[in-house]
Amino acid sequence: MPLSENDKQERAEARARQRRAHKKSRNGCSQCKRRHIKCDESQPACSSCVVAGLDCPFLSDPNIRGTGQSPVTTTSRPSPTTTPRSRSSTVALPSSTSNEPGCCDGEVNMVHLQLFSHFMSETSRTFIKSDISLDIYLKNLRECVFGQKYLMHEVLSLAALHMSLQMNNNQSPDQVMYYQHLATSLQSKALAGFNEAVQEINERNCLTLLIFSHMLGVHSFCEVFISQDESFSNFLTRLLQAIHLLRGINSVIQPWWHVLSTTDMIHLMREGEAHRIARESLETTVPHLHDLMATADISETSLRIYQEALRRLDLALHGSSEPRDDINIVFAWLVTSPKEYTDLLAERRPEALVLLAYYAVVLHRRRNSWLIGTAGRRMYGWIRDYLGDRWAHWLPPVQMFDMTEAQTPA
Repeated sequence: MPLSENDKQERAEARARQRRAHKKSRNGCSQCKRRHIKCDESQPACSSCVVAGLDCPFLSDPNIRGTGQSPVTTTSRPSPTTTPRSRSSTVALPSSTSNEPGCCDGEVNMVHLQLFSHFMSETSRTFIKSDISLDIYLKNLRECVFGQKYLMHEVLSLAALHMSLQMNNNQSPDQVMYYQHLATSLQSKALAGFNEAVQEINERNCLTLLIFSHMLGVHSFCEVFISQDESFSNFLTRLLQAIHLLRGINSVIQPWWHVLSTTDMIHLMREGEAHRIARESLETTVPHLHDLMATADISETSLRIYQEALRRLDLALHGSSEPRDDINIVFAWLVTSPKEYTDLLAERRPEALVLLAYYAVVLHRRRNSWLIGTAGRRMYGWIRDYLGDRWAHWLPPVQMFDMTEAQTPA
């Protein structure tokens, strides 16, 4: 039967929509072009390069980065139990959720409710120091999370990551991979929503943005620390990427921190400040390291940078070894240390790596936390091998990384 003019027009419009469905871009990185795959043009490194363990050209040359990108992007990381190749494979859903819509399609489903309940009752307790602070934190979270999808996506993402790490041998590998996949995809949606919200910060949304930035910091560093299938080069690259990500967010939100003084969230800030002041009055835990820095063959500028980073590191070294205590202070050192120190660390300067080895002590003391695991011991081993015998007397003694009394991360 001949097509009517209306049918012909509808088919022509359908073909046009199909042609417009895929928008080509010439702004992808050279690594993706050479591998003949689509580049998502994420910053500071595209996801394809991060997953493949390649050095993304975006990191080394900002002039070749794509235009019109969002200010914050996420990077895919190998999970603690899968390789980068297996992360990209098809995920089989657990039998209990096989008939549910995916957690990333915008529809509320039983998986969403499961993850939200898990975060409120379990996950949040692992990184908020006291019960009083936890009550305040969750009260403010409830007030914000139902009005902003990006914050809800991050809540669900962090809960999914936590659940995937809590699963024991009774769960199938497909179930573990399912929750790992949810954590990655939900975090991508969270960052996309954050990128839109951060374009217009005001007194109504700044508290939501602050809660999100804190949660993203916990999530980002956790993903770096718990990955098991790493080389030191990949680990350090991703650690620096996480630091860069959080510093970028903090620089955008920092001017609005004064708004917290009008809310009960000020209690959490004062609690952290009180611990900082109390610890600054204590003597250094590493006097020999201060002496070595003072006599090192480095410039005055570098010496001041290292001394400031070491001063802040001392606050964390004075902390408790309880998994729940001071997690925020532990992670804060990475972001609040001088930017120049991070630059020296990126250059793999020996003195900078020595400080990172002492930071490994801080992590190792909290190895019972699911957010950290065995990262401290692995980091120390990498640094010790990299620096060699010449720098051995600078490093903390290996006995500080004894694994006795270690438990399954909570």
